[in-house]
Formats: sequence, structure tokens, C-alpha cells
Amino acid sequence: MAETINEQEQPKSKRDLALERLRGRYPEESFDDDEAIYGRMMDDYDANEKELGELRENTDKLTTLFNENPEWAGYLTDMANGRNPVTAYIQRYGDSLRDMLDDPDKQEEYANAQKEYMAKVAKEAEYEKEYEQNLEQTLTMLDELESEGVSSEQIDKAFERIQLLAQNAIMGKISREDIELMSGALNHDKDVAAAAHEGRVAGRNEKIDMQLRKAKRGDGTAAAMGGRNGVPERRRQSNSIFDTAREAL
Repeated sequence: MAETINEQEQPKSKRDLALERLRGRYPEESFDDDEAIYGRMMDDYDANEKELGELRENTDKLTTLFNENPEWAGYLTDMANGRNPVTAYIQRYGDSLRDMLDDPDKQEEYANAQKEYMAKVAKEAEYEKEYEQNLEQTLTMLDELESEGVSSEQIDKAFERIQLLAQNAIMGKISREDIELMSGALNHDKDVAAAAHEGRVAGRNEKIDMQLRKAKRGDGTAAAMGGRNGVPERRRQSNSIFDTAREAL
């Protein structure tokens, strides 16, 4: 009994702890061999390096902005604390906002900015309408899948995987498993088409063999029975193998 307790209390190895973290983060992957384990760790390492690089770049930009314009640090802090940006700006800069808006040299720039804003709003409305239409079609398709026997759990898992792939693609984060998954899906259609073609060819070949066997079984001695004036009837020349093949098509 003491030995069992001691075995349960033994600390896990670094490898086991790393595997637990990987399997908890990627439950859809098996990690059956070292290649899969180290491959996923390298993908995560590269992704983290990229994210850290972007974070450092953004931090450097903000540091430069605050050093050159110290007042912006307080303004951004106000917004980060949930204050209305317009109210915070007025409280900090007063009538300078009105002076900026009334500046005659800036009117064309402001008008162009307003046009860009309105175009963006219109585009977003168009996207929203298209999204709703596409979603309605998607939900109808999902109902059809469920009626055909696909469980809601299977649909949810597939949808989560598709969302993850889309998010990773947007972020430029494509893993080896993602490529292998999509390659397998693409090759599946080709494999099915090839199997169907092979089945048709095999069926035609079998039909040709049957025709040939029938032709061989017809070589008997009944020709003399059907002659005219005692002259045996001339036997009709049998089809060639190519004729038989055409009949089988």
C-alpha cells in the first residue's frame, strides 16, 4: 500500500508535464511520437516569437510617441480608464479642438476623411447584410446535415476547427497539421473519383470476359443441322475481341 502511495506522489517528468500542456491546448492532436511533439513545440515557439516581435515593435512606437508628445500619454491613459475620448480631449485642450475644425487649410482634408468614413460605414452595412444571408444558408445546410444523421456534436467540432483554421490563416499562423488536414480533404475527392473510375473499368472488363466466354462456348457441331439442300450452312464469323468490347460498353 505504501509503495502505491509513493508511486502516486512521485513528481512528473518535464516531458510528461510538457505533454499535458500540449494535449490540453491541442486536444485534437495525438502527440504519439517525438516528431509530432517537437513539431508542435516549434510551431508554438515561432508563433510566440512573432507575437513578441510585434509587441516590441508596438511598444517602441508608443514609447517614441510619448517621448515626442508627452501630453498624449495622459490622453491615452484617460481613454484606457474608460473616459469619453471627446470629453477628455476638450478638458485637456479646450477651444483648440474648435480651432482645428475651423481651420480653412484643413477643410479639404476633413471632407476627404468624412467621405472615407461614410464609405467604410456603407461597406460594413453591406458586409453585415451579406453575413446574414450567408448565415441563413449555412443554418439551413446544417439542418440538412442533422437530418441526414450527422450529430450536432460532430457539427460543432467541425465548425470549431474551421474557425480555428480561419483565425490562424488571418494571423499567418499555419501549422503542419493544418496543411496535412486540408491536403487529406482535397485528396479524398480525388481518391473517391479514382476508385469510381477503377470500378467502372473493372465492370467493363468483367463484361468483356463474359462475352468472350459465351463466344467460345458457341463453337459446336450444330452447323450441319440447318443447311439448305444438304449443304451445311456457313457458320457466321465470330466477332473480334474489339467488337465484343464495343458491345460490352
